[in-house]
Amino acid sequence: MSSSAFSRRRWAYVRPWAAAMALWTLLSVIPATSRAFPNVFKVLGSIKTMIDRGVLWKDISSSLISVISGYALGFVIALPVAILMAWYKPVRYIIEPWIQFIRNIPPLAYVPLIVIAAGYSGLMEKFIHSNPGLESRFNRFLLFEDYSLDELVAIFKMRCGKGYILSPEAEPLVRDYIAEESAAGDSFGNARGVRNIFEHILVAQNNRLAKLETVTRDDLMTLTADDVLRARGKLDE
Repeated sequence: MSSSAFSRRRWAYVRPWAAAMALWTLLSVIPATSRAFPNVFKVLGSIKTMIDRGVLWKDISSSLISVISGYALGFVIALPVAILMAWYKPVRYIIEPWIQFIRNIPPLAYVPLIVIAAGYSGLMEKFIHSNPGLESRFNRFLLFEDYSLDELVAIFKMRCGKGYILSPEAEPLVRDYIAEESAAGDSFGNARGVRNIFEHILVAQNNRLAKLETVTRDDLMTLTADDVLRARGKLDE
């Protein structure tokens, strides 16, 4: 094969990938599609972070095992049933009506439909009473009390349980941070608010580590008091 032919063949493989990456980049900067198509460089950065933490291949293998197991189970069940149906008419007469019955059912009908409306008690009460038809359809109510401060701090530590270490100096600052944010009322969102606090601290940690020439695994996994203060805006970058 000549060098020119090899070059053309190579570009024939490269061009579709380049076009796909260009389209992805374009969609990531359009507001209407940016949520579905995150920035390419952010995705690559997230992949690198997962590799540094040693969880990328674990996640990939877990997904592959689920997919392969599903196909294997279907193959193991479907093949013998198909052979039995082809060889023995009585088996076919028993099984085929069920296959035809299931085939005509819309896929959505396989799953029972349950509508759950969730929100803050006062707003949900207004929502239910806003239309007379809703009151007759929503006849079961569950009231969940807000988490206490100790419970919110425990939720934060659960988030850290994915490999992060909260330094002793940072722990009381995190507690103060959560107490301050939870005092804002309904806008805090309980566990969701704690997750947002955790992510803000993580951003502050990433910004701090970006200024270091060398970063160790301990640096990557430790949240310091400075990270908490920067996330709260109490400390300048």
